[in-house]
Amino acid sequence: LDTNCEIVWCKLNIIGCRTLYLGSFYRPPDKIDNEYLEEFNSSLSRIMSNRNAHVLVGGDFNCGDIEWSHMQVPHGVQKRQSQQQLLDIIGEHCLTQVVNIPTRNDKTLDLLFTNAPSPVNRVKGMPPIGKADHDIVYVEYDIKAKRIKQASRKIYLYKRADMVGLKDHMAQFKDAYLSEDHSHMSVNDMWVKFKTSFTFVLANQRTLMSRFITSGSEHMFRRY
Repeated sequence: LDTNCEIVWCKLNIIGCRTLYLGSFYRPPDKIDNEYLEEFNSSLSRIMSNRNAHVLVGGDFNCGDIEWSHMQVPHGVQKRQSQQQLLDIIGEHCLTQVVNIPTRNDKTLDLLFTNAPSPVNRVKGMPPIGKADHDIVYVEYDIKAKRIKQASRKIYLYKRADMVGLKDHMAQFKDAYLSEDHSHMSVNDMWVKFKTSFTFVLANQRTLMSRFITSGSEHMFRRY
């Protein structure tokens, strides 16, 4: 991965997790030619050839005029061409920039790109160390996906229901409903009235079965 730019990579193999590539990059402020960022792009392209890996690459890119919320560089700013070049590179590799805070005065110079932004839990700035004039960017990143346990929910087994009883109840509701004056009711009120009647018969229909399902657990059956 040797290139003519200041970049270093580290490969982490963690049991039970995807391979993680960590990269650190520095672009001097006087490097405004296309060649320097092309060297970064060359190194990045070789890393991104590992399709199943997660990639995190960050550092001081000295591109403080990019509007990351809109993915654009305003017209009229200095060094606009090189900053647009960086946007084109990360767009080519489908990377997301996750630092949304200033890191030096009012500029966001220190950036972090990743091809897996979902595991990023928190990004915050911390005071610089010693005589440094850049804030520290603190990032929390889950190297292993979290499994979200779903809440138990009830589903009705309509194939085993007493459909005749259900239809009789709703037919009675229809006759009573049509005989009433609803001119004073809103559409939402009428819907709530229908929903209440329907859920009532579901809850009281003795031959209608339901089951509770929870992700990762056995199904539990109940008869009503």
